[in-house]
Amino acid sequence: MIERKLLVGCVVGVVVACGIIALAKFTPAQASAPAAAAQPVRPALPAPAPVDSGLGAPPAPASPEPPAPARGATADHGWPDRRPVGAIFMSDRGKVTPDNPSGWYESVRPDPERFISTCLRLSRQLDVQAVLFWDVEGSRYEMPVTYVGDPRVLPPERSLDALRRWSQRFREIGVKVGGTIRPQVLIVTKKGAQQYRTSDYYAALAAKVSWARDTLGWTVFYVDTNTTAEDPPKRTVMPAEVFARLAEDFPDCLFVPEFSGEGYADVPRVCPMWFDGHIPGLAARGHPWGVLKPTNKPLTAEYRAQYVAALKAGCITLVTVTWDNPDNGWIMDAEHAARPPRAAAPPESRGARPAAAPGDRFGK
Repeated sequence: MIERKLLVGCVVGVVVACGIIALAKFTPAQASAPAAAAQPVRPALPAPAPVDSGLGAPPAPASPEPPAPARGATADHGWPDRRPVGAIFMSDRGKVTPDNPSGWYESVRPDPERFISTCLRLSRQLDVQAVLFWDVEGSRYEMPVTYVGDPRVLPPERSLDALRRWSQRFREIGVKVGGTIRPQVLIVTKKGAQQYRTSDYYAALAAKVSWARDTLGWTVFYVDTNTTAEDPPKRTVMPAEVFARLAEDFPDCLFVPEFSGEGYADVPRVCPMWFDGHIPGLAARGHPWGVLKPTNKPLTAEYRAQYVAALKAGCITLVTVTWDNPDNGWIMDAEHAARPPRAAAPPESRGARPAAAPGDRFGK
C-alpha cells in the first residue's frame, strides 16, 4: 500500500513538473499576439499601354526625362526644367460669325499649317520647353462652357489627323506638347451645351490625359476650372488627392491647374497658374511654385521686379507663340535676368516684328 502511494506521488510530481516547464516556454506575449491584419491597398491605375497613333516613335528629348519622384514635395517639384511654356491660342469669342462659328483668328483660318509654322519658329527662338494648345476646339461656346477641355472633341472643320500632325511637329524639335483639359464633361443637347460637373474628378481627368498621351503624345496639361461639383457657395478647389493620383499614374506629365489649393505644393509635377493679381503677393507667400501668366497692363518697374523675383524662386513663365508679341521682349528680359539663357536668342524672339494683336494676348 505504501509502495502504491509512493508510485502515485512520483507520477503526479512528474506531471506537475512538465506543466511548469510548458508554462515557462509559452510566454504571455505569445498568447496575446494577434495575427497581422492585411493592410488594404488601393489598386493603382497602370500606365497606359502604347497605342500606334500613326505618329511614329517620339524623338529623343534634348535632355533626359526626369525620373518619377516619390510622392511628396522635392526641391525641384519633380520637374527640373524652368524654361518658358508657350501658349497657343487659335480663336476668340469675339471672332465668331455665321461663317466662322468657331471664332478662329484670321491667321488660322486660311492656312492653319502656316500658323503652326509660326508657332514652331517662335518656340525655337524663345527656347520653350513645351507648348499648350489652349483652345483646339475653337470658341463656339459662351461662358460658362468656354473651353471644352477635351482634345477628343473637335469642331467639324478640324481633324484628329491635323492635331496629330501639329503635335508631332513640335515633338520633332524637342518641345513637349499639351493642351487644356478640365474635370467637367461637355454635354450638348437641343437646349444647348453645358459642362456637367461629375464628382469623380479623377476619372474625368484621367480619361482625357490617357487618350491625349497615347494618341497625341501630350504630356503637359492646363487643368481649367479645377473646382468641385457642389453648387455655390459650397463649391471649392478640387482636393489635392486627385492630383496626387494623377501624378502617380502619369509620372511623365506636368499638370498646371487654374487654381491652387491646400496640399497642392506637396504633390510633384503640379504647378498652379499664378495670374496677374497673384504676382504681387507671391513674395509674402514664400514664392510658391507655379506658372506665371504675364500681365496685359502697362509694365511698371515694380511689377517687373516682382516677376523676376518669382522666376528666380523657380516659377515658370508663359510666353505667347501665337504671334510676334512685343510683350515677349520684357518677359524674356525678366527670364534672362533670373536665369541665364542656354544660348543667345535671335532678335525675332524679343518681339521685333509685331503684328496685329488679339484682344487678350494670353487668353483669359
